[in-house]
Amino acid sequence: MRLQSDTAFLGALTNVPSGSYTVQVTLSSPEITFLNDTGAPITGKRRAMSGHICLHCDSHGVGTPRSALVTFNATASGQQGIEIDFNLKMPSRSRAELCPSISIPPLPTRGVFTAFTLPARMPNLGTNQLELIEDFTGVVSISGSTVTITSPTRGVLSATVTSSSFFDQSPVPTNLCPSAPNNCAAAGQNASVDAFLKSDGTLELKEFEPLNSTQQDFVEGTVFSIDSNSSTQFSIAVTDKVQLATNSLIGDSTLAISSP
Repeated sequence: MRLQSDTAFLGALTNVPSGSYTVQVTLSSPEITFLNDTGAPITGKRRAMSGHICLHCDSHGVGTPRSALVTFNATASGQQGIEIDFNLKMPSRSRAELCPSISIPPLPTRGVFTAFTLPARMPNLGTNQLELIEDFTGVVSISGSTVTITSPTRGVLSATVTSSSFFDQSPVPTNLCPSAPNNCAAAGQNASVDAFLKSDGTLELKEFEPLNSTQQDFVEGTVFSIDSNSSTQFSIAVTDKVQLATNSLIGDSTLAISSP
């Protein structure tokens, strides 16, 4: 669900020979969690009852590339950014494309993946900025003017601090930390960052938001149910988490990403 609204950085390729290329997507162990609000059961390898949160998995087609999404030309000394759009709002066909075990009659609509070349058409992008990576959450480490965020679910993001980087601190936000980010950020704390993807494949820190002063168990997700009989109980579909290095209460066996 995070990729419905946020952007994930897949990486940069260097020294690509000149030529024509196509972008394809390969899925490994696809899994989908959704609320069946169709008013009727959905059948398949598992039965998804109406009004219930349903988890479907299928290993069909693992390692088989989907059809080509976009074709582009690589030129000598050129730089090219490619973005893959992930949209589960392409409802019936998209869910069947991700998990063939879900038997929903297909609609005449495009698939869940499309692709296009960068830069993205965004008003807040500057010169040599291709895209904005938002809300990357994890544990902080600092080396010189580089802030690195390590997420157990999304990998590692390293961004360079500049005079335009914004540190969301309390009580007064500041951007006066380009040469010494450790004055505004602390190694080992939980934080969320936004970063610009630049045309050379590097990342520039846009905003740093501390979440906890130290590394703690931390869960993000989408609320899908509130217990009407309790003032403290609600349910979320988990989209991200940070765990304590030891003695975590949210281990993989107890709370998986996208599980209710």
